Amino acid sequence: MKAAIILATGNEEGETLFLADLIRRGNMDCDLISLDDEYVTGMHHIIAKADKILDDNLEEYDVLVLPGGSPAGDIIRKDKRIREIILEFNKKGKYLAGICFGVLALYEAGVLEGKKVTGYRGYEDKMENVQFIGGKAVIDGHIITGQAPGAAYEFAFKILEATGHDIEELKNKLMF
Repeated sequence: MKAAIILATGNEEGETLFLADLIRRGNMDCDLISLDDEYVTGMHHIIAKADKILDDNLEEYDVLVLPGGSPAGDIIRKDKRIREIILEFNKKGKYLAGICFGVLALYEAGVLEGKKVTGYRGYEDKMENVQFIGGKAVIDGHIITGQAPGAAYEFAFKILEATGHDIEELKNKLMF
């Protein structure tokens, strides 16, 4: 299993970088995929180096992770390439994971209808035809959603758990 975390300008580092760290610690291959540039500045001015630049082909990945941030959330949800990748992953039953603003990207791509989801406060009013159940992180089939940076641990654990990784050892090492 391999995860692709989308990296855009103004990403929420507490989601993007933290998720990459936790997923890698959980023994899952994970790449930071930038939409445009090799070096990307987050919303708190932390510069991250992408592992790859998006070339419209994420076929080798099993999980697409969409973090939030500002303006990253808007950039990701408005990027036509990402929308097409979301739809392709959904069609193939590959894992789609969105946290914070990433949940809205999944919603706007039309893949959350009827699904149990969570998201940032107020999102329950922005999304129709979903079962907004709240909580830090939620799995419904191949869809994984998370609230915000404070839910990054639980969200990463759900990604690892859904893809068959043993999270108990990781939790123990992290003293979680």
